[in-house]
Formats: sequence, C-alpha cells, structure tokens
Amino acid sequence: MAQRKNFKTTRSTGAKEVIRKMSKDPAKGERLRHKVYDAVVKTLLQRRSGSFTLDEIATKIGGSKGIIYYYFKSKGDLLYKLNNYYWDFIEESLNSFANDPDLDAREKLTRLIRGYVLVSCEHWQLSRALWSDIALGEVSAGQARSITRTRRNYIRYIAGLVEEITKKEDLEKVNPKVAALMIFGLVVYVSTWYKKSGSLSPEDVANYAVKMTFHGILSKKQPD
Repeated sequence: MAQRKNFKTTRSTGAKEVIRKMSKDPAKGERLRHKVYDAVVKTLLQRRSGSFTLDEIATKIGGSKGIIYYYFKSKGDLLYKLNNYYWDFIEESLNSFANDPDLDAREKLTRLIRGYVLVSCEHWQLSRALWSDIALGEVSAGQARSITRTRRNYIRYIAGLVEEITKKEDLEKVNPKVAALMIFGLVVYVSTWYKKSGSLSPEDVANYAVKMTFHGILSKKQPD
C-alpha cells in the first residue's frame, strides 16, 4: 500500500494533466490504449520474449508510466487485456453468423475459417505475438487459464460443427475433436507466415484455408 501511495504522489504534473484530459475524452483514451498495444506487440516480436518493462513502453509512446497505470493495473494486466482485445475481433466475426438458423454447419464452418483468417491477416503482428505464447508467462495463473479456456471453447465449437457435418454428409471417417484441432491449427498458423507485403491477399489465404479443410481434413468419401 505504501508503494502505491508513493507512486501516486510522484506522478508528474504533466502526466496528471494528460490523464485528466483523457478521462474526459474516451476517444483519446482509446487511441492511447491502441498506441500502447502497438508498442507492446512490436516489442514482443522484436525480442520474442515478454521481457520488457512498462517504463520502456511509456518511452516508446512518448508518455509516462503513470499514464499506462491509469488503464492497466500491471504488465500482466496489460498483456491479458491485449489478448482480450484480439479475441474481440475473432468473436465479432463469429457472432455475425453463429446463431443464424438459416445457415447449416458447413456454411458456418466456412465462415468461421474465413473470418478467423481475415482477422489474422488484418492483425497479423498482434496474432503472431499472442499465439507464440511469449506473453503468456507474464499474466496471472487465473488469467492464463481464462486465455486457455477461450481457445478451448473455440475448438469445441469447431468440433460441434464438424460432428454435425459428418452426420449429414458422406465424408471420410474423421474424429471431430482431432479435426477441430487441425482446423484450429491451420487458421492460427496463418499469422506466423502471413505478411501484408506478400503476394497473397487475405481473401486468397482464406480461400486456401477453406479448400484445405473441405478437400483435405473433411474430404468426401472416396468410392471403393
């Protein structure tokens, strides 16, 4: 408690003024968070480890550590919220079709694959930094479990779609859980090699992923 009190009293007047202004303008606060996230992602990718300090990030964004502490309780909290920030994009894509009664399981899985790939391509640096798990060791045990649970829930949802598809279509025999892990691995791996400066567009990559799923992992049963 004493350290926290000391921290508050040593904030610079400039930092306090910036915080006061941001608290009155949510858009400025949002821009700052994005600026912090961008600095953290670049640092994670450069070092390939979670060994950075909030002082370093503050310097990179041209602010003070006090400003960062206004939005994040700790380094671990920052990384946890960064992970949630990424999953918000994924869930936004998923929610756009998951509960649509007019779509069958095949179409839902197609949209899921395309949506995940497009998000990974759009935010490939963020996805690469998080999926390498270089930041996972910095969050609390409870936060790490939450991150893992989110991933597992996504895999379970894919497995459910696979199971529904295999019941309706004449496919090669496949284990839904194994198929789900393979599909999940396929879309996750995109961020480890995709670059916006490359020859493939996000749409190209998404189309490849769909074809690899339905002509490979979930291929039609071949006649004897």
